[in-house]
Amino acid sequence: MAVARLLLPALLAALCLGLDPLPASAAQRDPQVILGRLEWITVRPGDRPQKARIDTGAGLTSIDARGLKVEPAADGQPERATFRLRGQRKGTPSITADVVGWVEIKGKGTKRMIRRPVIAMQLCIGNRWLDARVNLADRSGFLYPLLIGRDTLIAGNFLVDPAALYLEPARCE
Repeated sequence: MAVARLLLPALLAALCLGLDPLPASAAQRDPQVILGRLEWITVRPGDRPQKARIDTGAGLTSIDARGLKVEPAADGQPERATFRLRGQRKGTPSITADVVGWVEIKGKGTKRMIRRPVIAMQLCIGNRWLDARVNLADRSGFLYPLLIGRDTLIAGNFLVDPAALYLEPARCE
């Protein structure tokens, strides 16, 4: 009852001001796509399909960055990360991107925190490109080079069917 007494005046005030009192939810803006627990996702830069684990328990998206080197910021320029993707052929140019931030992730099976650089990448999931913040890590000990976390799932308005596999092949143009 108390909520209704507070909500009704707010709705009326919004209507009087010509505002939409009930803004569109994410589900109304973009159609929801259902992903399986594993998907093929194309990453850019690199334009290389990567096998990805869809993990609603992970907060952030992470990619296997081989030979990762971070150059310190200089002359007003941001730090730069240079790395190769898993499966990238020898002789193929490395990927270099600006570091847009750093995250601290709890190490697997430990309480120790690991500091990782974060870059901006585009991910093709299903038939659409998403701008994503991706942390760079050595994932050589993991089966899947790409882990899609809640940040990307929320941004793309995705649902996950944990019993399904490969429901949305990457088919962006």
